[in-house]
Amino acid sequence: MQLHRDEKEYAAAGLQIVLIGLGVPEKARQFQQELDLPFTVLCDPTKQSYSAFGLTRRMSLLRELRPQSASRFVTDVRQHGGAATEQDMLQLGGVFVVDRAGLVRFAFAALRASDQPALADVVRSMTDG
Repeated sequence: MQLHRDEKEYAAAGLQIVLIGLGVPEKARQFQQELDLPFTVLCDPTKQSYSAFGLTRRMSLLRELRPQSASRFVTDVRQHGGAATEQDMLQLGGVFVVDRAGLVRFAFAALRASDQPALADVVRSMTDG
């Protein structure tokens, strides 16, 4: 997981990572333990936070026809059972930096399942302006 790998760089920049996913608290704890994540994992089964940040259920299977995206999608379906679980395999995510005053300093909405912002762009968001 990219966040796990880069966690020390985020911390050095003064950023605290909080993952928000679908599902229920027990599954979030299990996910956090299985991946040995050193940061907070929250769940939002009603997708209110996804809507608040403009992350709608808009994944296009045509856009996913790339090796990285297809591989990640297949892995997710195998691990999480696809639509048979509380996960929504078509829900795209994003990365947001929110400062202590509640101001969104950085926003990245994925267009594909494999999309991730560059670490330097996320870290720079806290030092700009």
